[in-house]
Amino acid sequence: MLKRNKKGFTLIELIVVMAIIGILVMLAMPKFMGYTEKAKLTKIQNDIKVAENKVEELLV
Repeated sequence: MLKRNKKGFTLIELIVVMAIIGILVMLAMPKFMGYTEKAKLTKIQNDIKVAENKVEELLV
C-alpha cells in the first residue's frame, strides 16, 4: 500500500473556515459600527463646545 503525504488543507476545510470567519465578522460589525457613530457624536459635541467658547470670547 502506498503512503500518501497529506500536505495542506482540503477544499471542504477551507470553505468551513471561511464560513466561520464570515459569521464572526457579521456578528462583530454592529459593535464596530456603534463605535464609529459614538465617535462622530462626540466630535460634534466637542465642535459645538468650541463654537460656544469662541462666541463667548467675542462677546466679552
